[in-house]
Amino acid sequence: LHGPLPDRAGLDAYVRVLDQLRGSREIEWICAPSGLGSPAEVEALVRAAVELGGHIRVGVGDNPVAARGRSNRELVEQVVKIAGEHGRVPARPRDLLERFGRAA
Repeated sequence: LHGPLPDRAGLDAYVRVLDQLRGSREIEWICAPSGLGSPAEVEALVRAAVELGGHIRVGVGDNPVAARGRSNRELVEQVVKIAGEHGRVPARPRDLLERFGRAA
């Protein structure tokens, strides 16, 4: 066992800890739902993370059971759709290179 449970309450607890630690810094964080048993559990956690401003990692390797035969592309498309519902746009590789001070 490590950290909070993979649900909204656990995510809220995690973000509360980050808020206490951040001070004047901006802390980016990522939600990588893994080990969940159903697509509904993954979607609920992804929606909560997007609402709270987190980044998402998703893929068949993270949740082979919950993927239920869907491809990585389908899982990513679902997260992109959820992010879009909240006015969020996925980062492109160039965006990340710039964010971390690397030449594109």
